[in-house]
Amino acid sequence: MDTVNADGPSVYYVDEAGEKVRVFPAKLTCFVEVHLTTAVATYEAEFSPLDLPKEACDALVFELPLIDEHATVTGATAVKSDKFFETMVVDRKAAIDAPKDTQAAAAAEKLSSDGGLNLTEYDPQAFRFPLAGLPEAGPLQVCVEEIGALRFDSGSYELGLPLRSHNPDTKLQIQCTLNTGLGACVWTCKTHPVNPVSSGDGR
Repeated sequence: MDTVNADGPSVYYVDEAGEKVRVFPAKLTCFVEVHLTTAVATYEAEFSPLDLPKEACDALVFELPLIDEHATVTGATAVKSDKFFETMVVDRKAAIDAPKDTQAAAAAEKLSSDGGLNLTEYDPQAFRFPLAGLPEAGPLQVCVEEIGALRFDSGSYELGLPLRSHNPDTKLQIQCTLNTGLGACVWTCKTHPVNPVSSGDGR
């Protein structure tokens, strides 16, 4: 398991000058469960309210680069003060017929017209979670769960996690559980020191 040379979770917004501003979390925790050749990664990111001015709270996008183009985000939530957001899988027709959130639509239009960000286009390399009308007080907490397949290379399975932050003060924590189904498990992490907490019976 390694952290790949790619930016990790972040949020971005368009400032008053029309410039796209990207903010990385103050705290990032990644929990990974590997079952044979499949990985389930849960990202918990916390963004400081000091990094999110009013224009950010009005229209904001959370972005997570995916493990690979075949990975799938199975759920996401965002909480800031008393405001709560959650994604869900619904029937396409039901989604089209559902009442539209005018605040979210206005935020998407602002990001598109001012920042050139088209949130309606599918991107197989990233998951994007638009947020609008956030209160200015309190940290923003986002939780995303992703499922993806391990890569097989030179006789070994590999998993790369996009966790790079441009915030030097980001507090990063990684926890990984390996369920190999084998009696013995040999593992390594090339990018971070990782210490085993427990092992046995292929776990």
